[in-house]
Amino acid sequence: MMEKSFVQRHHERRWGAVGFVLAGLSAVCAAGRGVSVGPLAAGMTPISAAQTAGTEAAASSGGADGVTASVSAGLPTLEQVQALRDKAAQAETPDAEAKARLLEAYDKTLAQLKLLAELQAKRAGFVQQQQAAPAEMEKAKGQLAAAGPAETPIPAGATASELESLLAAAKAALDQAQKQSATLAEEPKRRLDRRAKIPAEITAARESLSLVEQRLAALQAAQQGQTPPSETAQANLTLLRVEQAVAQARVAVIEDELKAYDATRELLAMRRDLIARTVTAAEKQVKLLEEALAEARRLEIEREQEKARQAVREARFQHPVIQTAAKENARLAGLQAELLTRIEKARADVAAADARYKKVSEQFEKIKAQITSAGQVTDVLGVLLLAERNSLPDRADLQDQIARRVAEIGSAKSAYETYDGAWSELSDPASQAAALLAEAGLGTDDPAYAQMQAELARLLGDRRSTLQALAGYSLDYAGLLSTLDSKQRLLVRLAAEYARFIDERILWVRNLPAFRPGDLVSSGGAVRWLLDPVAWGRTLRTLAVDARSHAVLYGIVLVLLVGLILPRRRLGARLTALHDRIEHRYTDRFIYTLEAGVVTLLLIAPVPLVLAFVGWRLETAEGAEAFGRVLGQGLGYAAAMLTIYGLLRFFALAEGLGSHLGFQAEPLQALRRQATWLFAALIPLAVVLTMLFRVPGHEDWKAGLGRLLFSAQPLLLLVFLAIVLRPDGCVMGPYFHRHPNGWLERLRFVSYALGLSIPLVPAVLALMGYLYAARQLYVRLVETLLLVAALLVLQACIVRWLAVVQKRMAIRRQRQRKAAARGAEAAVEPAEPVEDRLSQQAMGLVRAGTVLLFAVGVWWTWRAILPALGALEQVTLWHTTDAQGQPVVVSLGRVMVAVVILVMTVLVARNVPGLLEIVVLQRLPLDRGARFAITSLTRYGLVVVGVVLTFQKLGIGWAKVQWLIAAMTVGLGFGLQEIFANFVSGLIILFEQPVRVGDTVTVGDISGKVVRIRIRATTIRKWDQKELVVPNKEFITGRLVNWSLSDRILRLDFVVGVAYGSDIRKTEEVLYRVARAHPLVVQTDPAPRVVFQEFGDSALIFELRVYLTDMDNFLAVRHEINCAIDDAFREAGIEIAFPQCDLHLRSADVALPLRMQKPAAGES
Repeated sequence: MMEKSFVQRHHERRWGAVGFVLAGLSAVCAAGRGVSVGPLAAGMTPISAAQTAGTEAAASSGGADGVTASVSAGLPTLEQVQALRDKAAQAETPDAEAKARLLEAYDKTLAQLKLLAELQAKRAGFVQQQQAAPAEMEKAKGQLAAAGPAETPIPAGATASELESLLAAAKAALDQAQKQSATLAEEPKRRLDRRAKIPAEITAARESLSLVEQRLAALQAAQQGQTPPSETAQANLTLLRVEQAVAQARVAVIEDELKAYDATRELLAMRRDLIARTVTAAEKQVKLLEEALAEARRLEIEREQEKARQAVREARFQHPVIQTAAKENARLAGLQAELLTRIEKARADVAAADARYKKVSEQFEKIKAQITSAGQVTDVLGVLLLAERNSLPDRADLQDQIARRVAEIGSAKSAYETYDGAWSELSDPASQAAALLAEAGLGTDDPAYAQMQAELARLLGDRRSTLQALAGYSLDYAGLLSTLDSKQRLLVRLAAEYARFIDERILWVRNLPAFRPGDLVSSGGAVRWLLDPVAWGRTLRTLAVDARSHAVLYGIVLVLLVGLILPRRRLGARLTALHDRIEHRYTDRFIYTLEAGVVTLLLIAPVPLVLAFVGWRLETAEGAEAFGRVLGQGLGYAAAMLTIYGLLRFFALAEGLGSHLGFQAEPLQALRRQATWLFAALIPLAVVLTMLFRVPGHEDWKAGLGRLLFSAQPLLLLVFLAIVLRPDGCVMGPYFHRHPNGWLERLRFVSYALGLSIPLVPAVLALMGYLYAARQLYVRLVETLLLVAALLVLQACIVRWLAVVQKRMAIRRQRQRKAAARGAEAAVEPAEPVEDRLSQQAMGLVRAGTVLLFAVGVWWTWRAILPALGALEQVTLWHTTDAQGQPVVVSLGRVMVAVVILVMTVLVARNVPGLLEIVVLQRLPLDRGARFAITSLTRYGLVVVGVVLTFQKLGIGWAKVQWLIAAMTVGLGFGLQEIFANFVSGLIILFEQPVRVGDTVTVGDISGKVVRIRIRATTIRKWDQKELVVPNKEFITGRLVNWSLSDRILRLDFVVGVAYGSDIRKTEEVLYRVARAHPLVVQTDPAPRVVFQEFGDSALIFELRVYLTDMDNFLAVRHEINCAIDDAFREAGIEIAFPQCDLHLRSADVALPLRMQKPAAGES
């Protein structure tokens, strides 16, 4: 018989599984009794057997009932073609190319004959399915009409081990039935896919058949009237005939496949019903066996416990060794009972997790089918999705259970190893008993030795049995915990996927009708419920009962409250004292700011503490009604909001924490005044809304009064922001005055309008019926505002800490300089003020860290509704194509992502390079210029990457703009060639670094220090502190003097003339002494040098040459050394020469009177 093809084996396995499923009804029921039931015992013929028979018939006779006979008539067999091929291969011929063509034709013919046999067998299988379908349907109808499978009775008196064997067999049968059920469940989908593909396949098969027939007719026409064709021509003709038969068979197979699907459609449904019945019966059988096994184990353990307790009672008057052994057995029996209880709980948890997973999975598939059928998420489906979202498993709780279970699984495995090791040690109870008696000092000469040894050996034997059971139970318990762990992990993943699916759709679904005045009809009932004195009285009585039940807890809270209230006056005075201390430069400490924060928390704590505690007790008190529970939740929210208001109130005090952190007093006072009325309105609203939205039922209250009061919250926030964010107001006005050229100031009116429109969105959405979306957006808007406030305070704290540290370091340096200059007068405080300005690097790091924290905080705050933005992908804006020509849809979601990428690019490009320099580059052996080059190139690279990603999201690839860029490049090259020259020169400067930030340079007649290098121009700060912007081209094409390119040491020359007759050796010595006395002068390599240059007209010319490490102190050193030379010459009595002039009178007719006068005292 010919070897079966892959397709044939695939269908045999598929329909064989279907036949086996039908047999499973009896097999599962008989599994518990250990009876082997074959497929025919169920009263049906498996399709796999019929198909195999049809396959063999097709392979041997060439068809089934003449179906395939017409296709293969007149064709050679495989054996005949193989014989011809072998003969041709062995024949010797001078024409090797003709022989190769002949062998190739025979090989193709063999392959086509094999394919033909496979197609014939496949068709025979489909035909057999059609023929057997009526009989199989009658059998299936009879089985469905008959009663379900009878339950297999549990053998009476079966031991736990016997029940374990039955349970294992039942579980194996259930697993097999479930696999078969899954296979049958996939069959309709597979057939549907096949029906979608069959039209294209049958069209292709008929086109192939037509092409083969044309080729065959052409070859036959070419061979007519010729001499007998060659063997190669005959082989090609045979090949075409076989290909024609294959094409005909392929068409016939596809047609019969469709007929088989139609014939077995009802049969497939019946078989699915039968296998579902089989699965149900198997599940019931497994459950019965599990219950019986649990009961048998419980009875066995009870017997073991009673036996152990009896042994303890009998051993009361025996030797202590026996008493100890009996007590240990009783303890192990108790552990056995406890372990069995945990096993049953774990088994129940596994079943619950499995049932929950199936329920959530089925509901998920049902929801997806409903949405697919409706074409969109309707309002009704939106309400259903919201209910499903609220009923999803708590993933946080499940993950906590999974985390704790890891240690529990390890403990169970460790217990198994312990019990198994103890069991192995008791392999010989008699020897172990003798060893224990020997340790107790008893020998064989004791009269009761034999009796005690026998009793002890019996107890140890019982212990060994108990240890064996404990080891088995521990292993079972670890296995159950592992199963529970895997099932709960699957449940967590499914719940996360389901939640993400809902979140993507629910935010944009209307869960209530638009607000109408008629919705307030139910408001009267809501108001009466809120003000019901009976409900309030019951709540107070519940609280009183709870106080009596937990008197200690209430007492602790009362003592804590008294401890917070009594010292409030002292705390206020302390806050004032801390403020006074930071006002003085030399008493300021950052610890005072931390202490002020703690004092502020203590001052605001009493009232929020009372509200939070009362709310907690109302929510968790025994016997609390719905009114009390929702009131407790509302009080909890009120406590949180009151805490926020208290922090703001005390922060804005003149001596509060805001003064420590450098916030201006006037804006803080204005913010405090506006926050007072805002929180006075929001706190009661929060309590009432929490009660209305959390009370069970009463959806009309939420749609009416609840929605109206909720809309009031963002409107109140809108009024607050309108006052606070007003550009000329007392809060933002001072900020704009301090930052007149900032981007926020330039866009102040746009940002003001945007800030006011954001709170308006939740209010409008709520009134339109999108209450769920409005609540989500409002909560996250408030959380974002709190995040901004917290980051501002945190940044101010860090800045203050850095300022205090730098201030103290500056004071210390000044005192050290005073000490060096004045010796013992080091304690004198400096007269000049200390520089408080922080370094740019530190501030850059603080800003970068704040931006990073803000980005992370915003993502964490809005992460729950980010999946909802996926709906924006459905809003198409335009279409385009990518570089490969594939269509690309640009949606509103892609545009928003592009905007986010662009904003993040700006933030990253402004902050990451500075952070890179501070965190990484300063720790590497790089000079300042190299670090600047790296950070500049990093910034440019980030900008390029961000722009490319933004364009990609907008569907603008390089292929779209390359020709435009090329044309723009040519045009700009002529029109803006100077700018391009400066751009290229900037790149050269960054890579070659002829000029670096911090270098002292001279370009033309301009000298100064390089403070900034940009891609177009470089900024030089002159000695008069004016900044000059020099195009980069000047540094590359012009003359440049870099005073600090390779060596920052510079020479400073001092030319001084002394009077003739002065001691030149003493003059030289004094100049050397002056040079060596200055701390900024390099003393070695190169050392200072004095040169006697020349005999001048009026003086002996000396030159003092000193070297400085940099140009930063150039003028200061010149001034200080000149002063030092004058002082030193005066002290040494060396006269500094001045020009002298002789006057000669050549013509004078009269005598000139001349009077000599000495200079007055004090004149030179």
